[in-house]
Amino acid sequence: MRSALKKLTALLLTAVMMLAIVMPASAAEAEASVQDSFRDLIHNAWKERKTQLYVGYLRLSLQEISDLYYEMLYQEAKWFYVGTSFHYTMSRSNTYVSSFSVDYCYDLNKVDAMQEALDSAVSAIIGAVQPEWSDAEKVLYLHDYLAEHCSYDMTYTYYDAYSAILGGSSVCQGYSLAMCILCRALGIPCYAVTSDSLKHMWNVVQIDGKWYHCDTTYDDGAPDMIGRATHMYVLDDDALMQSDPYHAASDWVFYAEGIPVTCDDTQYRSAFWQGVMDTMHPLPEGEWLYAKAANPSTVQSGYDVKATVMRSTATGTPVSLKTVNAAWATPSDTVYVLCYVTTQIYDGNIYYFVPNAIYEMPMEGGYAKKIYSLTAEEKALGEIYGMTIDETGLLTYQIMKAPAYPDENTMEMDVAYHTLRLSTEEPVQTETTTASETTAETTTTTVTTTTTTSATTITTTTATTTATTTTTTTTTSTTTKMTTTATTKATTTKATTSKTTTTKATTAKTTTTKAATTPTTASETAAVTTAAETAPETTVTASEPPVTGPGTGSITTETTAVTEEQLSVIKGDVNLDGKIDVSDAVMLARLVAEDPEVRIRTQGLLNADCNGDNQRNSEDILWILRRIAKII
Repeated sequence: MRSALKKLTALLLTAVMMLAIVMPASAAEAEASVQDSFRDLIHNAWKERKTQLYVGYLRLSLQEISDLYYEMLYQEAKWFYVGTSFHYTMSRSNTYVSSFSVDYCYDLNKVDAMQEALDSAVSAIIGAVQPEWSDAEKVLYLHDYLAEHCSYDMTYTYYDAYSAILGGSSVCQGYSLAMCILCRALGIPCYAVTSDSLKHMWNVVQIDGKWYHCDTTYDDGAPDMIGRATHMYVLDDDALMQSDPYHAASDWVFYAEGIPVTCDDTQYRSAFWQGVMDTMHPLPEGEWLYAKAANPSTVQSGYDVKATVMRSTATGTPVSLKTVNAAWATPSDTVYVLCYVTTQIYDGNIYYFVPNAIYEMPMEGGYAKKIYSLTAEEKALGEIYGMTIDETGLLTYQIMKAPAYPDENTMEMDVAYHTLRLSTEEPVQTETTTASETTAETTTTTVTTTTTTSATTITTTTATTTATTTTTTTTTSTTTKMTTTATTKATTTKATTSKTTTTKATTAKTTTTKAATTPTTASETAAVTTAAETAPETTVTASEPPVTGPGTGSITTETTAVTEEQLSVIKGDVNLDGKIDVSDAVMLARLVAEDPEVRIRTQGLLNADCNGDNQRNSEDILWILRRIAKII
């Protein structure tokens, strides 16, 4: 009897030990095991593109499944063809999910080819990265690449990395997931951050063991201006983001594989890209080219609206190449305080634009040659606000009436894109369409010099992706008597027009629905009153301005007119003495030479623009001298 008892005891002990091996030792481990089982199930479904799954045996609640699903989708970033919605059926007790259905946003028969195209595109993008760049510069380059090649999807249809990288349009989720893929391809840890209260997604990246925020979506302006990126949110710290009204929230969620993320390093607050509202163009030997606008808070008159074309050395030291005085007119006879000059590089030259003209300048700076002026018909459409040049030398410039939508309820704007062929004698093939046409009429324009334009207007094209719109439905199962429901989670913030440089020609009127207010840069659409032909000079009284406009954020300033005698409105009368003589040429020469002691009133600056190209340079000095000599 005693022997039998000993054997029974031994068997019980063995059984207990075996149970300890095969069963989790705690409730937490049991829960983790169930979660891992769900992850394995979903991973397998995504890989094999399955749709219907039975998950009742896991006894997971809807909240648990939802959290796990989006954690996987956002954390891993690569599942571009998986939708942000899913369908589920609850158990009879309504306590756990019994079945689960994956939604896909693309035709599954095309996913393999799309994946191959995406991989090729990522390889091409990171292939342009220079080996001597720091990780911070690599992130800067990827940030600017996405901002220049992707525009915010105002239809809220595209929200994945494929649409952001190859389709040219996405909501914030697509920007963020694309950044994850691109950064990781370079070995830089990058994850998504979301906020339900802000309805927004952005990134955190790790550089030299420290974490930083990066928000490409908010650095891509609305309405979209081609060839332009701002840099308010490149490698920011927590405190800086929390001080920003568009990121201040207490519900940030970091999808970082359980890694603790705290962004407390502030070293990049003084980086050379801070305050730049132009795409950063990489140069050989680790240098960068860009145009930096004067701080709008320093603007007191139209003369103060300027931008400097700069080169940053490999050590981050800025070198000024040329200062461009150029102001964009508002609909109310004022000028915007922000200078919208941006740069492009092609065939060893720098190109930049002013409101009504495009200039070419050597890489070392110096004399800038005007290669094109807007026609009267183009001026009627507005002024130049954006420009890109592709690898073939096709320059596309963007014309708009204003840099912001009229108000947050009107997301509609006329946008015209025209093309200019640089240095070629080959014919330019264009297509002309109207909104009512279903077929394109093809015309050919031959361009022989850099000063000739095809004078055609091109429209943006719809992204080539075919993502479907997420819908929420409720159906009743007649066999199980259980409700099948759809859940959707998508982060959509900010509105912008579409951006492409293609060949269809006409004026594009972008019409969208009301979208969330989005910042681009402080003071971006603030206006300062400048002297009209018969108006007195004015000054600006700056107040703490509210950001109220949709997309770019508009700033209101108070403008007070100073009572003075009537100012002289005579072309060439720079010193406003009512006549044109050598003193005007001398004063303008000092201005062109950037003499810090020369002060010219606003009307004098307007008078100094003798040839009407919205600049003051040696051509205007020559005009005055010819006028004095009575040659003209």
